[in-house]
Amino acid sequence: MKKLLNITFIFLILIAAISTLAQAVIFQDKIDKAKKLSELEGYKAEVSNLLEQAILEDPMDASIHFRAGEVYEKIGYTGNAYRCYRNSIKIDSSYKHKVVQKYFDKAEDSLSKGKFAISKRLFDVAIEFSPDYQPEVDRKYFIFGEKYINEGKLKEGSDCFRISLSYQLGRLANGRIFDYANVIAKSDEILINKARQNILKNRKIPLLVITMPSIGDEIIENYVSSIYNAWNANNTTKAIMFICIKERKVRIQQGSSLMQLGITDEFCGKVLDLMVPYFRKHEFGKGLHNGILAMIDVLNKDNKSQQGAAH
Repeated sequence: MKKLLNITFIFLILIAAISTLAQAVIFQDKIDKAKKLSELEGYKAEVSNLLEQAILEDPMDASIHFRAGEVYEKIGYTGNAYRCYRNSIKIDSSYKHKVVQKYFDKAEDSLSKGKFAISKRLFDVAIEFSPDYQPEVDRKYFIFGEKYINEGKLKEGSDCFRISLSYQLGRLANGRIFDYANVIAKSDEILINKARQNILKNRKIPLLVITMPSIGDEIIENYVSSIYNAWNANNTTKAIMFICIKERKVRIQQGSSLMQLGITDEFCGKVLDLMVPYFRKHEFGKGLHNGILAMIDVLNKDNKSQQGAAH
């Protein structure tokens, strides 16, 4: 009797294993069929139905989600592909590297073809799944920016620099110099940094100094505002000094709190008048440095007047 029970138990286990295997084969068959159909025109709806059936029949199988994502990607259903890839990672984190690499490779391919908006969307997904990739993405855009600039494609290079900058803004609470146009001499950069640190230390005002090869036909006010709004959003004492070389345009954008300290729109206009003669002589670093010194001078006067009023 005991022997019979053991045999029965083993038999049931075998039946269960065969059933599971058969089920897996069925699911794989549906995905394989969907994959074959995806190679034909006019069968996207049928492909999607097969994939969803396979997923519904075993929603906790990460491999099914992943393979479905690949087929969805093939027929251009990027939203569904993203959902499947995301679910594969949720079920089994070992799929994260595969998914991230997929998006990373496609993003890099789009970047090399000058499809910046598409590449950024793809890189953003890769970063969503693996935030550690962000510095690498930033470097990719910077490298491609330099490549385009060396090829004489100023707008394309500048677009890459702009995206590279966007990935760094969240880490720039204290400001920085970004000489993308490569027009600031090293000696001037040292002086600008010293002046920038002076404002930061004494008045808690972070300053971004940016030179860009080109902004194309974009309006400089809108261009700089988009950077300003994305950077350190809750800080109203920040300021940006921006130059685009090809279009010969310059802008200073300041936070609302700085206006109360004397850095008004009218004052910024006077600072620009001070800087422009240097720019005309291609002494961009000197112009920027003198502009920051003028800001420091106004801030020091405001500080002295406040101290006098206190006494």
